[in-house]
Amino acid sequence: MARKPKAIKLNLSEHTLDVNVRKCNYELFDFREVEEYVKALTGSRIYQYDAIRRTMIYLWGGGYKNLRQLAAENFKRKQSIQERFFTEENFLRHLPLPDRLSGVIHMATGTGKSWVIFAVAYLSIVMKKAKRVLVLGPPSTIIEAGLREKFKRFMEDTTLISKLPPKYRNIPVTIIDETKPAEDYSIMIENINAVYNKDLNAIGDTLFSRTDEVLVLSDEVHHVYSHLTFTETDLLFEGEGGRGEERNERLWMKFLREEPKIKRHVGFTGTPYNRDEYFTDTLFNYSIADAQQDQMIKKINPILHTESDERIRALTQDQAFEVIYKPTWRISRNSPIRRAVSLLSSPSPSLSLRNRGWPRRKRRSLFSSWRMR
Repeated sequence: MARKPKAIKLNLSEHTLDVNVRKCNYELFDFREVEEYVKALTGSRIYQYDAIRRTMIYLWGGGYKNLRQLAAENFKRKQSIQERFFTEENFLRHLPLPDRLSGVIHMATGTGKSWVIFAVAYLSIVMKKAKRVLVLGPPSTIIEAGLREKFKRFMEDTTLISKLPPKYRNIPVTIIDETKPAEDYSIMIENINAVYNKDLNAIGDTLFSRTDEVLVLSDEVHHVYSHLTFTETDLLFEGEGGRGEERNERLWMKFLREEPKIKRHVGFTGTPYNRDEYFTDTLFNYSIADAQQDQMIKKINPILHTESDERIRALTQDQAFEVIYKPTWRISRNSPIRRAVSLLSSPSPSLSLRNRGWPRRKRRSLFSSWRMR
């Protein structure tokens, strides 16, 4: 009986697109202006600081015109990418949004990617690099409410604000939802339904009106990428068919690809896998193995269990990171979450679940169910 071929294992960091921060044009963007603010926001979590710095320089530093240029630069430098795609042309054909300044930030679930989303959104506005930011996520009122509450808390933190240069401290930034029309100097936190169901909300028709560009940050972007199909020579996009959640995810990618005023886009995820393939446009990689080594997976500290906004305001940034908003629950031995942790916690996790005999529906169920923050 012939042996099954072994699953190919990739070192995810070797396939991450490194942003050359030395190419930053300081006349366009100077991260040093907000460095103290970012340090105060992230505390001891250096990886969050690194993700914010790299993302902001990529978006606003002028070193790259689009994702294609960044990818071509990395193909020439990284043997691992060359061995995976063979030719530069083939690699570039596998980029989801090659003509935009786009990419994905991978941070292991539980390491606080919402801190990074906030910093990129808020600082892009106060530094007057963007007038409008859309934080787009899957249909979940719980996720949206959680992000709005966290963003508001950060924006009202006087200690954080004091770390900004005086010229940035009084920039009025508002947080709005689908009940209010889009406006300048606002962060809109919504899902794809609010964008497409324009007749049912105030944000849809006004999102791109009277503006040249909207910065889009996609939370849980693996939902969108799950409808991309890798072949040996190309990247195929599924249509907008389907029903329910599947249709929403396809519309999400259609929205990103077809709206010309989305010139910059960053996705965030804890599972940077498209079926059997690692994302080709990852800008930053902080894996479960990295978090375990740094002991940075969100800790469960029962002393800090709280549901009070007033008590949260009295906590340090590091303590707030450990807050438990709801009673903890045990993870059963056979749960999808435990299986995902077991699968992904090695430094070089297998990217070929198909060879393990996992059907597509089961693979998607495993990853989509693992969404703890």
